[in-house]
Amino acid sequence: MAALSRSPRAKQRPRRSESEPSSSRSNVHGQLDRITSTELLLLAWPAVLVAWAVARLLARLLLSLGSRIPMSGNPSVDLARLQAVDPLRAACDLAMSWERRSAALPMAAASLLAPLSLHAFVWFPFAHAPSVASGMDDFGTWIGVSILIVGHAHLALLVCAVRWAYKARSVETAKLRVGLGRAWGTALLVSAGVACLPGIVLLAIPPLLVVVTGLAFVPLMYHWTARVLDHDRLALEAT
Repeated sequence: MAALSRSPRAKQRPRRSESEPSSSRSNVHGQLDRITSTELLLLAWPAVLVAWAVARLLARLLLSLGSRIPMSGNPSVDLARLQAVDPLRAACDLAMSWERRSAALPMAAASLLAPLSLHAFVWFPFAHAPSVASGMDDFGTWIGVSILIVGHAHLALLVCAVRWAYKARSVETAKLRVGLGRAWGTALLVSAGVACLPGIVLLAIPPLLVVVTGLAFVPLMYHWTARVLDHDRLALEAT
């Protein structure tokens, strides 16, 4: 009887917690999400180059189509059309109308991609991760933390850069670089000031990180854009 009474207890086995499979699945999904965010960041720059090449091809196509004058077959009518329209001037005006977007969109992309890309250039050589997947997982965690803490600072820089690009259209070509240091300095200070919101709680680390990262690319971004605008305007004015 004693043996029979002990047998049910002997047959009992510890049950696995029902939450273990779900927690393991969530950990795997979280790791995949972090790796995917790192992959998207690394693939963003090749995507930018592809977009730039496609935009140049489309711009040339639109300029060639816009400068064409339809011929009717009637010599007098066609001659009047040719005398009334300057195809080269029309193409230049069309190209000038794209100036705001051609300056603002690359600056917006750089404002979002450059900070984390610079962090990646520093992270991967010094992280000493046991594997590539582990390193991408760890940097994906940093991407999430960075977006949470200073993501609004990236947006503030984007707004400042786009505003400057739109205002540059009304600035004379010879004065494009006048006050350029003040423009990028203001954008950097605004971004650091916005980052102070969590920075007050986190010992001012986010604002310092924003300033150090911004000094590595914000001045170059503004000067490069002004240089390209200067070059394009002079090329259009010479035609």
